Amino acid sequence: MKISLFILVFVTSCCFGQETKKYKKAILPEKNSLFVELGGNAETYAMTLDEIRRIYEIAVDECKGRVPVFGNPPEQHTAEMVLLHSNLARDAGCEAVNVYPPASWHGFRPTEDEQRAFWDTVLTNFKFPVVMAANPVVGY
Repeated sequence: MKISLFILVFVTSCCFGQETKKYKKAILPEKNSLFVELGGNAETYAMTLDEIRRIYEIAVDECKGRVPVFGNPPEQHTAEMVLLHSNLARDAGCEAVNVYPPASWHGFRPTEDEQRAFWDTVLTNFKFPVVMAANPVVGY
């Protein structure tokens, strides 16, 4: 699959229903890919898992196979939480999931062994296409 352009969509809890449909018409020309960005905006940390799942479902439904939809869950501290959030995107029909390394909040920087353990856990337990995201803040 050749991807000519990624469209980053910053979605918040206000983007349900009709507003999402209007937005879709402006951003979904053919040959683009929809990257549902939930990791970068603070609102997602206040959303329930059902609300996050619903955002993915709306994106997948609105694209209807015309363009690929990739999930980008909010950054998490543990592999277990990454798996929980990644499953939401997978189960909603996203074609791949972007996964960040452990969140580097409050100056935390995982060691190489911690990084290896994190990725081993995620990639062993999540049998689905993953885009491994680099996070220069943690130094890798």
